[in-house]
Amino acid sequence: MRFLLFVMFFLLLGAFFIISANTLSFSNPGSADIFLVKYIGWFQKVFKNAMGITAYAVKLQWMP
Repeated sequence: MRFLLFVMFFLLLGAFFIISANTLSFSNPGSADIFLVKYIGWFQKVFKNAMGITAYAVKLQWMP
């Protein structure tokens, strides 16, 4: 349950940073499209970095 809350908080925080960094206002018709493109791009980068970290951790020698 805590992990799910952490993930939701992380994704919402990322969304808020994207909105504030690009000064998006959802009252404008094109802002939602811009947000969606930037959010998906950010999420893909996060996923790619997580895969890289996981692959690196798997390759490490964990036994003494």
